[in-house]
Amino acid sequence: MLTLRELKMIVPTAKTNEDIHRTNTLIKTGAKVVVSETIDNDVKISVYDNGYVLYEEGKHKTIFRLHECKSYEYYSKNGTIERVEEEIFENQKWDLLLLMIGMERVETNRSRLMSKHKVLSFDTGENDYLSIQNIAVSDMLEKLIIKETIGEIKNILSERQMYAITAYYCGGLSQERIAADLSISQQGVSILTKRALEKIRDYMQISSCDITRKKNKNFTDFCCI
Repeated sequence: MLTLRELKMIVPTAKTNEDIHRTNTLIKTGAKVVVSETIDNDVKISVYDNGYVLYEEGKHKTIFRLHECKSYEYYSKNGTIERVEEEIFENQKWDLLLLMIGMERVETNRSRLMSKHKVLSFDTGENDYLSIQNIAVSDMLEKLIIKETIGEIKNILSERQMYAITAYYCGGLSQERIAADLSISQQGVSILTKRALEKIRDYMQISSCDITRKKNKNFTDFCCI
């Protein structure tokens, strides 16, 4: 998997005296595509060897500089502004942050165009694109943050501790079932999960009341990755 950090190391920084806003201008520079990804047929993201990114969503396009893509701010479901730091995106697949930035820029351009033509609102009965976008971005980032947390927890737990804690707290399996899977006693499972919880509490600085046994679909999905 090519990460965003690796891509930035491959692609040179865009020239400060060069400002490209149109697809035709980008093509005329003779720049070559370094990497490209197509999503759902009508969305495409391409990175060029001159440091520019081209995001295409149907007939809508936007161009921006790769190395200016760092942290990301968005409105969460409860209306507050959330910020995801650069370090999180740097180690993820190269197109994640670029797709989110491209999506936001296209929506901003759409809003400006609608305002210019005095279109005051979307038809909420059919396609409230802005609401859909906010939910999609919020869910995407929530999933990313959960995945990042799981990755951190995996680094402090042994493989057996990780299985025991996720099977019991996320999957809802009984200690008897986990004991059979690990070929140990039920008491051994109890000790294993207790030590794992102690490590998690110390690392994340949380209290025991913050950890409850229930099925969490998002968390379980990541445990299975």
